[in-house]
Amino acid sequence: MLLENKKEVIWEGKPDFYPYLVKSFQIITVGFKTGILVYLIFPVMIYTITFFATLSWEQPFLSYFVRKDILIFCGFIILLSVGEAIKYLIFYPNLKYSVLTNSLKIQKKLFREGEVEFRFDLIKSCRLERQWIDKYFEVGTIVFSCGEYFENDNEKIVEKEYQLEFLRNFEEVYHMINDAKV
Repeated sequence: MLLENKKEVIWEGKPDFYPYLVKSFQIITVGFKTGILVYLIFPVMIYTITFFATLSWEQPFLSYFVRKDILIFCGFIILLSVGEAIKYLIFYPNLKYSVLTNSLKIQKKLFREGEVEFRFDLIKSCRLERQWIDKYFEVGTIVFSCGEYFENDNEKIVEKEYQLEFLRNFEEVYHMINDAKV
């Protein structure tokens, strides 16, 4: 029996709920802000372009604010943000992070099991990030980049960043990953 193939769980946990909840509301507020800004700026742009193209004030300015296409577009932006926040909250109960002896695993399962495993030898960099929401709830986010190799264009290496968000014992997990990576 080879010990290298055996995957023993060193640490297992999930994100803290309250900052996760606040982030989902933050997604909604960004969507509302974007929708309202588009609703206010788009008619002004159309009116200005129309004026300079025709050099006349024939089209009434306020008629652009009640156009259905602008309202539908802004509503679509808001609905997308609400949908993203709902998806974010639905995944929470089924989200789990694990540090194994030779890899790091992120599990998201909803209707089918979604599991991503990163070997430590492929993790290029690892850092801690603490934004205002992290500091307020006394949690941290670990961001790591993983190199993925593709055979196209003379073995081009593509790095992608992944996150372990809102961990209560983020420093301990960060040191586990860095110690195991070396």
